[in-house]
Amino acid sequence: MLLGFAGAIAIEGTFQYTKSQSFCTSCHVMSGVEHEWTESVHGRNAKGIEVGCADCHVPPGRVAEARAKLHAIHAELIPWLGGVRRPEQIEERRLVLAERVWEHLRETDSAACRSCHRKSPEALALQETRARAEHLDAAKAGQTCIECHDDGIAHSKLEKPEPGGGDEWKDEDFDL
Repeated sequence: MLLGFAGAIAIEGTFQYTKSQSFCTSCHVMSGVEHEWTESVHGRNAKGIEVGCADCHVPPGRVAEARAKLHAIHAELIPWLGGVRRPEQIEERRLVLAERVWEHLRETDSAACRSCHRKSPEALALQETRARAEHLDAAKAGQTCIECHDDGIAHSKLEKPEPGGGDEWKDEDFDL
């Protein structure tokens, strides 16, 4: 019984520690990403609220959190198996990595955003006229946060290729 209790405390402590900013940025590969975050509106803002990596990248709920932790364990092992080991490699794969996060946020109706940002008449009333109108239009269209706020919120703005801008696959790219 005592061993089970100690195990539960150890598991909970591990869950909490692995959501900490110091844990998330402890590897040298994340140093550039951490600098971006500290300069962003989520890293510092007028209200003094600091949003950390886990607030956006670890979804609410124990099952979703456990799934994210398993994914993170896999991501941590990848560098040792030939994946991202240097900050330059993050830069090379940045758009692909961001698109994965954006897709996850679309699939979850931006649950990570909504865990802090409330959709309520009171919250809308505090917004500037343009922002209030855009949020109302997005809600009517069934859009989620990431549809508009997909870049430059916590990380540097990415240059996205224009549709039809030459990045599409061509038949000659495949051995048919």
